[in-house]
Amino acid sequence: MPLWLEHLSAPALDSLLRESTVFFLPVSALEDHGPHLPLGLDLEEARTLCRLAAEKLENEKPGWKAVIAPAAPLATECNTSRFAFPVRGYVLRDYLVDFGNQLLQRGFKYVVVFTGNPSPRQLVAIEEASKILARRSLSMTGRLGHWLARSKSPAKPALVCAQAGGTQPGDILRFPWGADPIEHGGARDTSVALWLYRGTPQAPQNLPLEGPRNPSLWHRKFQHARGTLSGFWGNPSKASTSAGQAAVEETLAEIFPKLRAWLEGSSPSNLFRSWHSILPSNRTTFRAWLILVAIAALFAGYLYLGMTAILE
Repeated sequence: MPLWLEHLSAPALDSLLRESTVFFLPVSALEDHGPHLPLGLDLEEARTLCRLAAEKLENEKPGWKAVIAPAAPLATECNTSRFAFPVRGYVLRDYLVDFGNQLLQRGFKYVVVFTGNPSPRQLVAIEEASKILARRSLSMTGRLGHWLARSKSPAKPALVCAQAGGTQPGDILRFPWGADPIEHGGARDTSVALWLYRGTPQAPQNLPLEGPRNPSLWHRKFQHARGTLSGFWGNPSKASTSAGQAAVEETLAEIFPKLRAWLEGSSPSNLFRSWHSILPSNRTTFRAWLILVAIAALFAGYLYLGMTAILE
């Protein structure tokens, strides 16, 4: 059975084998999913994905141990804005860097991050944390040796974004301005909730009929910016417990072979790479670069006007 990090004592944690222990870290948004679903649905889905992946790891790789860290309600991008609690991109990135750094410094090698809302900016922020930790873990000599022996060396220590490897080049065209799902709080989300919360007071009740999606992208973005975009569009009445189970298990079935390949020696940078990171607007430093460019442009304009006045 997987271990829960918050239940371990310091000696128990220190006794785990560094070469065969994998840490699973769930992070996701708290946001509105409609009147029938809880704010923490995405976080619960991330926690469940971590648990299922941990159980599958221990079943398929005897001798390995999985540790599940406490869930963190951190998301850089929410699909809604009326009741949503996003954080700035660098907050999520730096949290993962600090968390992963503590483990990697103590000799542990494998940290896997799952998110219940795999939006473009969310995946890119996690991937940026992975790259920062990779740079910290290797000296220049180590980087050269790592590159020369990458096909023969054992599994590379890293923090990886589990869902980054599932993105496709076409996703860049589908989400050029960030997350904009076809449905939210609809059949898929409600199905997942029916399965995750089955037999508990949180299980969805009185499923609403179909909620319309505003057909205008710009209107949706305008509502999002004003904080008035509610969290429900889709058709919850088509949800079922079996569909929810199938959706979560399908996600795991797509990801786990890549996790296993990494643990058996493949390069994590080749397995867990998000196409969304190609767009600068998805990166956590994008706004800072915009400000620097604006300042540079103003300064250049000021110098130009000054030189023009002098020459005249």
